[in-house]
Amino acid sequence: MMILICQMHFAHAENWSVILKRAYLKGTKEVFPMADIVVEGSCDPQPESVCIGLTPLKAKPGRDFVGKLIFVDQFNDKHVSEKITFRPNTIPSNMHANRLQSSPNCVFCGRPVTLEDQAKEAQMTAHTKCIWR
Repeated sequence: MMILICQMHFAHAENWSVILKRAYLKGTKEVFPMADIVVEGSCDPQPESVCIGLTPLKAKPGRDFVGKLIFVDQFNDKHVSEKITFRPNTIPSNMHANRLQSSPNCVFCGRPVTLEDQAKEAQMTAHTKCIWR
């Protein structure tokens, strides 16, 4: 699963609220639903946080990923964003080393993980080969 997180401003020119119910990238599907985003109109003073879990992986290890998000509203209409650059959320080695002391086994295969085998983008103990199949 790939988790994409960003903040965005939303606006529209209709006389009613638009509720964004789902979001995905072309060629992916949702693994868990995002929180509804209510767009009231043409002036959105605060950015909304967007967090979506998608499969299959489209990003490459350690590299930026560029894509357009497709949002689906309450009427099942699609709204496509401009291109967004997502950067990998790598964790410093010392944080992984501390985690390996308390959780030494891969959450996917259950085998022990060394610091060299730890996936830098993983938010949990996991082998690089288990994350990037």
